[in-house]
Amino acid sequence: MPELSYQITRGIHTDCLLNYETVKYFNGEDHESKRYHESIRNYQALEYQVISGWHQRVFSLVLLTL
Repeated sequence: MPELSYQITRGIHTDCLLNYETVKYFNGEDHESKRYHESIRNYQALEYQVISGWHQRVFSLVLLTL
C-alpha cells in the first residue's frame, strides 16, 4: 500500500515538472500545489501506519519473549 502511494506521489510530482509551462499558462499553480500536498499527506499517513504497526509487532514480540 505505501508503495502505491509513493508511486502516485512521484507521478504527480513528475507531471507537475513536465507540464510546468502549461500549469503556469493556465494559472494552475494553486490546484497543482494542493494536489501535490494532499498526495504527500496521504503518503505520510500510510507511512506512519506502517511504522506504527511494526512498532506494535516488535513490542508484542519482546513482551512475549520475557
